Amino acid sequence: MHEINVNPSIIRIDELRAIKNFSFIIKYRIFQMLYNAMTYNIVQILKNASQWPLNLLVLIKKQYILYVVADFYKLRVFFMRNGIVIDKLKCTGCGSCVRDCMVKAIVMDEQEHIPVMAPDGLKLCFNCQHCLAICPTGALSVNGITPGESPAKGNLPSPADMANLIRMRRSIRQFSDKELNKEKLEILIDSLHWSPTGCNDHRLRFFVAGKNEIAEFRKITDRYLRFMIKSGLMSLLVPRYKRYFDDILKGEDVIYRNAPHMIVVMSPKKAPCTQSDPVIALTQFDLFAQSCNVGTCWCGFAERAFKMIPSLRRMIGCPRDYYVGGAMLFGTPSVSYCRASNPEKFDVSYRIKK
Repeated sequence: MHEINVNPSIIRIDELRAIKNFSFIIKYRIFQMLYNAMTYNIVQILKNASQWPLNLLVLIKKQYILYVVADFYKLRVFFMRNGIVIDKLKCTGCGSCVRDCMVKAIVMDEQEHIPVMAPDGLKLCFNCQHCLAICPTGALSVNGITPGESPAKGNLPSPADMANLIRMRRSIRQFSDKELNKEKLEILIDSLHWSPTGCNDHRLRFFVAGKNEIAEFRKITDRYLRFMIKSGLMSLLVPRYKRYFDDILKGEDVIYRNAPHMIVVMSPKKAPCTQSDPVIALTQFDLFAQSCNVGTCWCGFAERAFKMIPSLRRMIGCPRDYYVGGAMLFGTPSVSYCRASNPEKFDVSYRIKK
């Protein structure tokens, strides 16, 4: 069992400055036991939820379990969506976290000279974790995330390496039939969690498909496109795509390009940056995949198909209040490029006053 001890001398909690009565101590000890039992064993508890009387509490919303328990015992324990935890033995009072907090959710306690949540900090904080990342001594945990759980700072690619990656990035339309191995696929999927979003709104949803799923998508898409082309509706709606109509009718895979994998990103319609977030996520995925020798291709045709055909959206579990923000094919390329292209220059204007 993975335990975390709740220590009043380390956790910054105003209500624990003075524990004077016996009943409060008893409640606090009960909370300690619940905290230790539930912090890193939520999954196990959920698996056996039917075997204990608090199953309804657990199933309501697992990330709020400890908040509910804490509120029941009138304890302002900072956990999950409930603030910061400071290790006083490690904190030097440098104030880096306070200065870097964009929303001013953290302030410096003038008496103890350690960072604490501002009076309205819980409402202001959107869990960007900059405070945790910038702390030089690893003294600060935020919303249940500790420094030990966070990846250490590693070596960054050189500017020359990044420039080469950007220049050599190509849209791949010739893929190997083989799917990626599980290890490489998991590395690619894991990278998605670090995609920046507007206001740190982490509600993006991703669907990663393999060959079998893409085959099912293609059946539905082809049937829909053939009807649209033969009826003449396609020529009216998208006349610029006429050059593809004959290829589609001949059975060529113009949409999915026989790729072994595809990733579809969905974004909440009411997210702060609902149109930008999916593009940012796929752009990062694109470059990271290329660095792993995995070819990618932005698939506007597939994106449009998912937007137009409800059955495709149902297949990827797209909620009603979400929309499909982008699709990307990926897999091992069956072609290799010897050099970068030499593109026409964009019109870039800038004015920097000296």
